[in-house]
Parts: sequence; structure tokens; C-alpha cells
Amino acid sequence: MLNLKIDINSRSGYQVDRPKLRRALTKEFKLWLAGDGYYLISLNLVGDRLMKQLNLKYLKKDKTTDVLSFPQIELNQTNDIASRLTDQPIFLGDIVISYPQAVRQSQKYQKLVIDEVIELAKHGLRHLLGIDHN
Repeated sequence: MLNLKIDINSRSGYQVDRPKLRRALTKEFKLWLAGDGYYLISLNLVGDRLMKQLNLKYLKKDKTTDVLSFPQIELNQTNDIASRLTDQPIFLGDIVISYPQAVRQSQKYQKLVIDEVIELAKHGLRHLLGIDHN
């Protein structure tokens, strides 16, 4: 069976519907990954200042951005086997979302903030799974 654990970290002022976010990410995860395994991702909702620092440090861009992903492994069949042999999930990596940027984009696109956060999280998840932009 394929399982995904999602640790959501955010400041108290960044309110999101965590169950809805988890359901959407789990559904997206199962669209792209088949087989068995127990996986973990970390989703972090941060402010523009931290996002700008991360973007500068890792991508050399001195500005905020909406989402960054930091993959920890390359997926392959060996990972599935390893995760079945232990109760410990395989850590796929971190997704970092600028909550203020998500709010701005939700206003621009006339959608709910949670729906924008979900789209950004799904985008970040695809990067953790090795799926890049076309």
C-alpha cells in the first residue's frame, strides 16, 4: 500500500485547512507514484523574508518566490522495498511556500487562499517526485 505522511509547519497567523491540504496532496501523490511504500514530506508555510533568503541562498535570486522544493532522494524501486522493510517513512524532502505570496496570487487569480496554497503545494510535490516543468 502507498502511504504519505505530511508534516505541515506554519506560523500561527498563516491559517490553512490542513485536512483539505493533506487530502489534495495525497491524491496528487498517488497520481504520480505507483506501488507500495511509506513516504514523508515536510510542508512549510513561511513569510516573504525567509522565502527571499532561501531563494537567494539556493537559487541565487534576490527576491521572494511562491514555492521552493528541496528533494532529498531520487525515487526508485529500491526505495519502495526499503520502506516496506521498516516502519519508518522515506523522507522525500521539503516544500516551502510563501504564505503572503500565496495570498497575493489568490487575490490576483480570484480564488481562495487555500486553493492557491494547494496548487503551490502540488507543484512542489511534483518537484520532489522528480517531475520538472515542461
